[in-house]
Amino acid sequence: MKKTSILILIFLIYPYISYSACNVVNGKKYGNCSHVTININNSNPPESFIVSSYKTISGITKDIHILPGGSVYKSGISKGNIIIEKDGRLTISGIANSITNNGGVLIVTGIVDSIFAKDGITRISGVVKLLYGEGEIQLEPGSVVNGKEYK
Repeated sequence: MKKTSILILIFLIYPYISYSACNVVNGKKYGNCSHVTININNSNPPESFIVSSYKTISGITKDIHILPGGSVYKSGISKGNIIIEKDGRLTISGIANSITNNGGVLIVTGIVDSIFAKDGITRISGVVKLLYGEGEIQLEPGSVVNGKEYK
């Protein structure tokens, strides 16, 4: 009985001993933050990218221009405009402001304010507030486009 009680106590306490977390609230660290750096100035403005090969982009970005043969996997937030040229490819799982598809392949699993599907293939399984254009549009079940859910 005593051995069982000790084992139960160890299993209850063990997670608190071996794992700790760091929380940052308004620039102040709470918890075990020994390996955490905070950039309070936020002096690095969002970057813009021109992509002609494969690139994974995360974090906050500005404009992205995907050239023919370029392929981008984007997570995080895009505050600018994303342009996909013919034979370019974009898969976005984050949040974007504006995307123009000029003949590439666009796959949206995240949230986009507006998409101009001028040409190419645009496949949506996420949320798009405004979608328009003459390109091929594929809506997956569960996607929400122009305020309407598709089943």
